[in-house]
Amino acid sequence: MGRFLHTHFIVVTMSPAPSRIRGVLRTIERGFLFEAGDGHVWRVEGAEPYAHLADHPVVVEAYRRTPTLLELLWAGEDQQP
Repeated sequence: MGRFLHTHFIVVTMSPAPSRIRGVLRTIERGFLFEAGDGHVWRVEGAEPYAHLADHPVVVEAYRRTPTLLELLWAGEDQQP
């Protein structure tokens, strides 16, 4: 008889460790963008709990899933001037 084929899903990340980045979290019609201090703009997944920080300087810790996508772990106000 036939055998079952078991597949395993592996999560692939662009970076093995989270990155800590300073910039500004922005809201747009389709979700959130993060404008890094160096000018790079990222789409952000998981930013809904941090909507109150929109349009303020923040520090985020996130995985870089693709060159244009961050998976947010946490965000907080940037205390540096």
